[in-house]
Amino acid sequence: MRSQELYPWFGGATAVAHSPWEWNRLATSGRALTQPISRGKICCKSGVGVLVRYEFLVETYETERVKVVSVWSEFRDEDLPVRPRMDDPRGRSVREQMVHQCVSEDLWFRTMLGIDVGAPPLPAQETRLEFINRYAEDSGKRLEALRGKPEDWFEGETKFFDVVRSRTWVLTRRLTHTSHHRGQQMAMLRMLKHDLHSNYGPTAGRS
Repeated sequence: MRSQELYPWFGGATAVAHSPWEWNRLATSGRALTQPISRGKICCKSGVGVLVRYEFLVETYETERVKVVSVWSEFRDEDLPVRPRMDDPRGRSVREQMVHQCVSEDLWFRTMLGIDVGAPPLPAQETRLEFINRYAEDSGKRLEALRGKPEDWFEGETKFFDVVRSRTWVLTRRLTHTSHHRGQQMAMLRMLKHDLHSNYGPTAGRS
């Protein structure tokens, strides 16, 4: 099963309704939109769609959160203590990767982007399903917050540790950070001889 079937947070109001190209066509044609806005592709002003310049970043975050949960769903609870080399603590265990994703994303969004979901970043019980539930809920709130930001918010500056960067720069760095760690976890799935389902396209695993 795909993550969207296993975990309903990614369906319903956030389901894909149109391609980005169709949204662009509707927005530039000036046609009024009669259907609820889905996935934040456009913002509405008097019922007419207006394309958001940085929507590609919001859309990428939306798909990245789905990919994170998709990969986590392919582990088993007994996999959580496993490291790439069990005698080398430098390599994060599966559980430590999940902890890092939840904690670091919460920290970046709160302190660098000013988006606080008002919840503890970690689940009370650190099981695979509880990590999935916690991250899915919190990342969903971050997604909704990003959808409501105007263009000048993305272009504004913020503190990135000890340097100043634009929020677009920080968000891009956050996306690549997540993708990097997801790649490590996908390699762990291979090492554990689990099926690895498609994240970007066909894989050698069953789909």
